[in-house]
Amino acid sequence: MKKLTILTSVLALAACGGGSGGGSAPIVSNNNTPALGNIEIPNSRVSSTAVTSNNYVTGMDSSVTNLSEMTAAVESAIGTDALNSIASDSENISNLINRSASSRHSALRAPGHHSDKEKGSYVFLEGGQKFKNWGHDKRRQFFEEQPDMVRYWGKIFCGCNVDSYNQDQVLAIFDDSSNQANWNNFYEQNHYREYTLRDVDFTMSSASNGDEAGGLDIVKFELDDNSKIVGIKSYALNSNEINDFEHQDESDDAYFNRTGNDSNVFSFVQERDEGPVHKKLIGTATVATYGRETGNRYSDFGRFIVELEKYENDAFVETQHSYEPFAGGYNDKKIVDLPSESMNFTGKAVGTIQGKDHGEDLRVDGTATLAFNGTTQNQNLSMQFDNWYNVTIDKNLNSDQLKFTFDGTVADNNYALADMTGTHKEVTITNPGSYTGQGYDSHPNGKLQINYYGDNGNPEEFVGVAQYAEEIDNQNFHCNFSFGGVRDNQ
Repeated sequence: MKKLTILTSVLALAACGGGSGGGSAPIVSNNNTPALGNIEIPNSRVSSTAVTSNNYVTGMDSSVTNLSEMTAAVESAIGTDALNSIASDSENISNLINRSASSRHSALRAPGHHSDKEKGSYVFLEGGQKFKNWGHDKRRQFFEEQPDMVRYWGKIFCGCNVDSYNQDQVLAIFDDSSNQANWNNFYEQNHYREYTLRDVDFTMSSASNGDEAGGLDIVKFELDDNSKIVGIKSYALNSNEINDFEHQDESDDAYFNRTGNDSNVFSFVQERDEGPVHKKLIGTATVATYGRETGNRYSDFGRFIVELEKYENDAFVETQHSYEPFAGGYNDKKIVDLPSESMNFTGKAVGTIQGKDHGEDLRVDGTATLAFNGTTQNQNLSMQFDNWYNVTIDKNLNSDQLKFTFDGTVADNNYALADMTGTHKEVTITNPGSYTGQGYDSHPNGKLQINYYGDNGNPEEFVGVAQYAEEIDNQNFHCNFSFGGVRDNQ
């Protein structure tokens, strides 16, 4: 197969560093073949200053790309040999990313450290986008220099095998409007994208508008123009607002302003009139995240620690404390279809246990393991706490049923569950609540949400939230958890 000499120049320039518009000379061939222009993977739009500041709040990457997904889509469409042919022309490019468990392809977003295939896929898509908009004569001139590359593009345009087509037949493909629509669809779905922390959603383990009523609380980062975290927006949703997020009632929402670039503390003021009473809440929220401890990069989990002072008509009423667990991650890296293979994950869990006296909550910390059976689609989450029961939650993805198992003892009876049989208790819930709007009207009950994240549909890490609720002495007793970790033996 003929060497793609123009791509050697394109990719070599990309390897030398610098984003688009970095001042590199336009690419030309030796015989004045029409140039595709300076095609190279852009540098991250998140500055190192913003990354440093964001790391005080979360250990997640401050931005992620779809490079892995983009490359897989191109390789599937044109074939491995074709993509390798493009990639093999890239000289002075770094070796393939080390995907060992220790490095977790940590250099992926550093300029000049993309794989040959990733750079080849980027050139394929962006070059085809330019070629599409050329006139017929200009396309023909380029074909005479680079017939293989044009044939690769043609496979996407017509959705057919063009290997046996002559020059006129190949070039005719690009003039057809329906074929151009095929390319546009493929490009729009797969072209290079970078996502920032603005694209991250966190789910709180309990809901302001009532877990029994199917409520849901969502937290999102607010970023400035440089993608630095400057605030947090908390959304309190009723069950019927979850799928209509943009039209939800904002009266219960809250905004927290970050207090400094090197801080994970956010300030808060909320005021409203309820009849003749003017109510005010003033305080702070500390975002305590633990994903950096477990190696999570696309997701995070922790506690949203809120300390508030409540006033009515400017008179102090009380101080309020909350230690709400939460978890979430990049929507673009969330795995929708789980594989049929079995997987094990190891990480950490934190929890908040409501006391029977409804006084200070007990905060618990421990380890977490998650076993996923690909054959049965069963999830087994085990949380081992030092100062509370060990908790196991079983959930099959093909069933609504949840099973909670508690083992061990609790030093303070104020935080003990009812009806423990010695040091063991099992509760099977046939109609559990959910984090998608399903409430519950009986106790004991609970809910669980586990999400997986990774590149190209491969689960590399997990996070989640859970709640268990039972009735003790005619009062609801809630236990809330968040957890996360990374896949074993990556």
